[in-house]
Amino acid sequence: MEVSPLIIGIIGFGVLLLLLFLEMPAGIALLLVSFGGIWCLRDLSQALHIIARATYDTSMTHLWSLIPLFVFMGQLAYEGGLGSDLFRAASKWWGGFRGGLAMTTTATAAGFSAVCGDNIAGAATMTSVCLPEMRKYQYDDNLSLATICAGGILSFLIPPSLGFIIYGLLANVNISALFLGGVFPGIICAFLYMVVIYIICRITPEKGPAAPKATWAERFLSLRYVWGVLLLVIIVFGGIYSGFITVTEAGALGAFAALVVGLIKGQLNWQKFRRAALSSVQTVGMIFLLIIGAWSFAPFLSLTRIPTEMVTFMGGWSPGFILLFVLVFFFLGGMIFEAAILMIITIPLLLPLWMAAGFDLVWFGVVLMLVVIVSGITPPVGFVVYVVSGMVPGASSGAVFKVAIWFILPVLLCVGLVVAFPQIATFLPNLLR
Repeated sequence: MEVSPLIIGIIGFGVLLLLLFLEMPAGIALLLVSFGGIWCLRDLSQALHIIARATYDTSMTHLWSLIPLFVFMGQLAYEGGLGSDLFRAASKWWGGFRGGLAMTTTATAAGFSAVCGDNIAGAATMTSVCLPEMRKYQYDDNLSLATICAGGILSFLIPPSLGFIIYGLLANVNISALFLGGVFPGIICAFLYMVVIYIICRITPEKGPAAPKATWAERFLSLRYVWGVLLLVIIVFGGIYSGFITVTEAGALGAFAALVVGLIKGQLNWQKFRRAALSSVQTVGMIFLLIIGAWSFAPFLSLTRIPTEMVTFMGGWSPGFILLFVLVFFFLGGMIFEAAILMIITIPLLLPLWMAAGFDLVWFGVVLMLVVIVSGITPPVGFVVYVVSGMVPGASSGAVFKVAIWFILPVLLCVGLVVAFPQIATFLPNLLR
């Protein structure tokens, strides 16, 4: 009896989920399911050809070079001590308030996100830089770690975001426009985080006591520490939006500038450079394996006709209902999968539906990213929470989750604001058009 392509597609999804739950690397799982599915639907030679083609196209496509360049820039910024400089300056401005050092961590995370698009690197930086200072002033460890985790996920929203790079390349959307679209939502999220911290410390003051207040002279003098980050932001984003360099060239120039800044500051030596290079290779290797898997998975989906059937089935739905469905789907999916994995698996599947609904793909990408970043702090997966709590001996990931959940609310509120007022995400990108 001949099995329909749709049934094979559903079986393929089931096998993929099973392999992921068994903790097989997502890229390998995607490749295996794609290979087996195409073999069943066509033949062995076509399956081998499609997998080989996906590997070649991913390796040889010029735009994918964005990823290693921006990852390397972020790692060099981390090893070069730029996160420490930002915290030193921000603590002078916010440290004197109740919960001020937690607010300082949020401000530092938002600022560091402008030179680091990786949420794990961002969270790791904040842990090593901010946690010792908060412990010095008797901050509650769970509040401190939850604040670090929440700040870390902003690296996937504030440009140069790896999330926007992946979305832009998979959905064929202008990455420069996506970067601009994430600026205002990122600032809003950071501000709302501070509101949450203020409320928590207002209700339970012992969780975030005030540090000594700095004078206005000390505050303004502290701004000298942020020159390195400002230089990188001006070089990368000034170059992109002035039209002098492309996004790819900006990644290369940004990585070189981060190297020079680290050397000038005396914070970057051979050992740290080597560590930055190795971390970048590991991160990029994981991402590229995922992308090769995704580019193999897309032809398999096309053969199963699942995307076509979904567009036909949901063709009568209103755009608002489709948007609600997608947001709930990604929010729940983020409780199971890490953000990059979730995007790479589902974007090829759902992109035809978004296009049929007539969504502005820049605006929609920003809304999607806001929902996706929450996956870093939602149980049971909450990858960022596990990474941060794993860096701190004696920390309980469960206890951190209980506090981190409160930081989901600001992100969801920002989602509502961007949906209600699309100009928050589209105003800056529209200046490019």
